[in-house]
Amino acid sequence: MSKRRLSDASISDAESGSGSASKRSRRDSDASRGASAHRSEPDQAQPSNDNDEDDPMEDDDRGDPAEERYRAVIEAKRDAGKGQAGTVAQHGIIQSVEMHQFMCHKRCFFKLGDQLNFIIGHNGSGKSAVLSAITIALGGKAADTGRGAGLKAFIREGQAAAEVSVTLKNEGDEAYRPDLFGSSITITRRFTKQGSSSFKIRNHKGATVGTKRADLDAIIDCVGIQVDNPLNILTQDHSREFIRTTKPTNTYALFMKGTQLQQLEEEYELVQLNIGITESALRRKSTDMPALKDDLERAVQAHAQAVRAQEQRATEKTLMTELAWAYVAEQEQELQDKHNELAGAERRVEKVQERIDEAKARVDETSNQITNLEARHNEAQEASDRLWKEREAFSSDLREKRKETLDLRSDEREINQSLEDCNRDIERLEHEIAVESQNLETQHRGRREEIMGRLEETKSQIVGLEANLKDAAAERDRLKQDILAHEAEAKSKQQEIAALEGKVRECDEHLSVCRSRQKDRLAAFGKNIPGVIADIQRERWFGNVPIGPLGTYVNLQDPQTWAEVMRIYVGWPMLSFAITDARDRNKLKTILVRHENPRIRIIISQPDIYDYEELPEEFLTPLRLLRIQDDYVRRIFINSSRIEQTYVTHTQKEAEELMNLRGKGVVVTADKHKVTRWADGGRKSEAYERMQPRDLRMQLFQKESDVSARIRDLNVQKERHTGSLLELSRRVESINVDKGRSSQALQQCMSRGQDLDKQLRAQKANLQELELEAQEDAPIALAAKLEFKKERETEKENLIEQFKHLQTRKVELETEIQSLQTKSDEMRATAQGSEDARQVIAAELEGVAERRATALHDHEHFLDKLQREQESVNGIRVTVEDTQATYTNYVESAEKFGAKVDTESTVPELKRQLAVLKAALQTHVRQNPKSVAELHAELRKARETHEKATKEYRGLLKLTKALRASLVCRWARWTDFRAYCSMSCKIFFQYHLSARGYYGRIDMDHEEHTLKIKVQKDDQVGSQRLHDPASLSGGEKSYSTICLLLALWETVRCPLRCLDEFDVCMDAVNRRTSMKMMIDSALASNSKQYIFITPQDMTNIRPQPGLKVLRMDDPERRQPS
Repeated sequence: MSKRRLSDASISDAESGSGSASKRSRRDSDASRGASAHRSEPDQAQPSNDNDEDDPMEDDDRGDPAEERYRAVIEAKRDAGKGQAGTVAQHGIIQSVEMHQFMCHKRCFFKLGDQLNFIIGHNGSGKSAVLSAITIALGGKAADTGRGAGLKAFIREGQAAAEVSVTLKNEGDEAYRPDLFGSSITITRRFTKQGSSSFKIRNHKGATVGTKRADLDAIIDCVGIQVDNPLNILTQDHSREFIRTTKPTNTYALFMKGTQLQQLEEEYELVQLNIGITESALRRKSTDMPALKDDLERAVQAHAQAVRAQEQRATEKTLMTELAWAYVAEQEQELQDKHNELAGAERRVEKVQERIDEAKARVDETSNQITNLEARHNEAQEASDRLWKEREAFSSDLREKRKETLDLRSDEREINQSLEDCNRDIERLEHEIAVESQNLETQHRGRREEIMGRLEETKSQIVGLEANLKDAAAERDRLKQDILAHEAEAKSKQQEIAALEGKVRECDEHLSVCRSRQKDRLAAFGKNIPGVIADIQRERWFGNVPIGPLGTYVNLQDPQTWAEVMRIYVGWPMLSFAITDARDRNKLKTILVRHENPRIRIIISQPDIYDYEELPEEFLTPLRLLRIQDDYVRRIFINSSRIEQTYVTHTQKEAEELMNLRGKGVVVTADKHKVTRWADGGRKSEAYERMQPRDLRMQLFQKESDVSARIRDLNVQKERHTGSLLELSRRVESINVDKGRSSQALQQCMSRGQDLDKQLRAQKANLQELELEAQEDAPIALAAKLEFKKERETEKENLIEQFKHLQTRKVELETEIQSLQTKSDEMRATAQGSEDARQVIAAELEGVAERRATALHDHEHFLDKLQREQESVNGIRVTVEDTQATYTNYVESAEKFGAKVDTESTVPELKRQLAVLKAALQTHVRQNPKSVAELHAELRKARETHEKATKEYRGLLKLTKALRASLVCRWARWTDFRAYCSMSCKIFFQYHLSARGYYGRIDMDHEEHTLKIKVQKDDQVGSQRLHDPASLSGGEKSYSTICLLLALWETVRCPLRCLDEFDVCMDAVNRRTSMKMMIDSALASNSKQYIFITPQDMTNIRPQPGLKVLRMDDPERRQPS
């Protein structure tokens, strides 16, 4: 039967209604008619052309392209096996055959070789019974043996049953279940005259493993034995038929059947036919699917409507009950709202009471603080007063010293006046004495002149010494003034140096803080704040975990404008920590002190997120300037600084104008003023003090860019102060040098003054002696004048001595006054520092007093609010009682409809739902009177029908596509396999013919199903014709047929080759050549077993490994009675 090519057209052909598949179109071209001749003698001449009979030989090389693809592979396989012994099969070959009461044998046992076996014996010895026994034992049919129509024909005459056993080898990697069967499998088949047949399969130990035909089929399939294949076991009839056949169609059919290509072809055609039938059924089903789907949809819709109507009937009653309880729910909600309103009012009362308590606590706390601060202020006031009194007492001494200095100056003026009087008297007396002395010159001229000369010389020396002494005193006073000036200038410069050093230290401190701020953003809030926070997290607290610094939750708008005043106004709360339980205060304070933050405050505040009231939106407040991220922190600032009720302006003038407009309130200004106006008309305006550089608040509200700019400014200031400090230090050194020089000059001046004073006293003593000597010679009047002059000179000396003592005391007083003035300044600075500390305490006291006033105001405010809230609570309680009575009546009415039902729908909604529901029920009753059970049965039937049809359709469609794709692939492989088998057969046919020097080829026509062989004998070398085997002699024809058989065997997978009486028509030469060729082929085959049966003698066969000759004795035949 020809094959049909798979295509879409095959579907329509298969559905033509005739029930049989159309023929498959041929896909192959004509097979190659020959191959290159394999010449055993290289010098053999080429035959000549002959147009009488066959194609010329040069056409031999033109083969089927599909077959030519495998030529190189097959020839390589053939060449690789030349001269090499074949391998022995590890499984699937027959080790022994045993027959009991089988055909002519009562009992016969053969142990076969692994490769080639010859069974010989006389005619009638029962040789062919061996092949029949193998076929029957391995599950073959009796007809396949050609010896009988049924198993009963194989039972030995006179016996009731027969038994045949075949032992198969089962070793190697591909052994069949070696764990169960071991190294061999014995198959025994027993059959009886009654027609029964049984199998027994045993392992290598003889134990029975299976008895079913299926077990045998599994073994046969595994080892690849095909007992029904005419090429595997050729009995006598099959051998004669194969050798005698001359019809190309029969030969081709044998080739197709032997290679099992025919079986595959028939199975594929059957599959193709079934695919066509299935596709036709699919098209019919596809036309039925829409109708089934419509039926299902109608049934689903009808059933859904019926179920919906049934549900609606149940829903109607439910809605009635639900409506009744909805009225109850509304009233219950109203009652709940009233209760909630009452609870809210009571909570407001509680909160107001808490605020009252909190305000009272603040009042008490601020009162205690005021008491403490007043005590501290009094102490500071007393200390300040005491210091000022001490300074006042010290200043009294200083004033006494200064008064004494003034007295000394007055005495100095009197002494100078007296000296002037003495000098005038002395000059007058000297003139009078000179006149009188002139009169006496004539009397005592010689002596007088001597004395007077000596007097004048002494006086002249005295005047010179006095002048020098006066110059020395003036120089001394000048040097002392220079020293005092140097000391004053040095002190002034030292004070400037101290001030600059303080500024440098301030710059260093500011730089340290700023650099810390750059490394740690929390540095602006104190020392080691991360450590403080870490310790807080590790501790256990009575209340909530403390939070802080509170400034970490705050950002400031426009810090360039408002930063300075906000640092003062909310600086301390920004640095503070907050707790909710007063018992945690000491523990938190300990942590802050441990990290050197004793001045950071701790605020106790409950986490109450209460409502607050702000000033009108047109006014700027600290709350609106500050962006506070946490509600709790925001309320802490509201409580501590009243940021929601404080005004903010740019200048003090604007603050005054705002207070004139608003009447009362507190305003803080960007130019650092605070303006307060009370309701009674009182007012106060004060400037905030400048914060010291070390103040913790200085670093607040600074951005990173501001910090960097501040660091640059501080570095510039520090460099400027350092330069000024260096210049002042150099100036102080210069002043000290000048002071040292002046001190040295003063010592020298005072030493020279002492020398001059000694010389002056000596000259004055000499002058007195000369005057006494002159007086002795003078008259009484002149002596009196001289005496009076002497008295005045003595008085003058006393005055000069007094002036000296006065000048010494004056210098001493000036030194004492300078020292006292320095100490007075120090005492004033101390007293002023004490006064500053008192003012700080006073400012703090004022702030606490303001907070206490605020707390008192809050306390009074919340007392009034408490009264109003309590009145509200009493009114709400009355409303709740009335609502409760109404609710009770609604519940009693609703219970008549049914048990309580919870609903989320409102009464109007439920009423609308009931109206719609009743209308829908009336419509459904008119349109569909069937029951739900009837419609449900119809739906189930429609759904099952649709699902079954859909499942079948999809399954068949998927299967059909898979089968068609598989069949296309299998047809392609079938064609390739046929090409391979054809080429293998052709090549090995030529190869085997060459054993006698013949040449030939096989012509296969797969379209016409013919297989022709052409042979050229060695005596026809000069001719180019190939002859049909019919023109050959009997032996030559048998030889060529054997070559064909060996070539066909190369295409068969089965490990078993059996041939009976292959040489009956051969002459001795052909038989010898054929025998050699068959032996060589068998011994060169891998994993194949050959069994040849011949009546001829085998004495001419040379023994060799792998070849075994078994002789069949003549059987015992039953003698006729």
